[in-house]
Amino acid sequence: MFKYIIKRILYFVPTLFAISLLAFGLSKSTSGDPCEPLSGENDSKYSFLNYKKQYKERCELFGLLGPTFYFGVSSQAYPDTLHQIIQKNE
Repeated sequence: MFKYIIKRILYFVPTLFAISLLAFGLSKSTSGDPCEPLSGENDSKYSFLNYKKQYKERCELFGLLGPTFYFGVSSQAYPDTLHQIIQKNE
């Protein structure tokens, strides 16, 4: 019985990993941005000034503010924006 349980656990781990990679690939291959506020849903309330606020609210609603996959890998050498200038002593 113990051998059967260990065998099932060893099959479970690669299967879970493969399914998560498949789900990740399918979610990234869809077109459009799910956080993008639609301009036609509330024309009276929608304005360019509220765009960032609406975008962030939708990302929080859908849970998309975290890393894309299980963890995020990025270099700390790059600035947040291209307009930010890094000082030599930093």
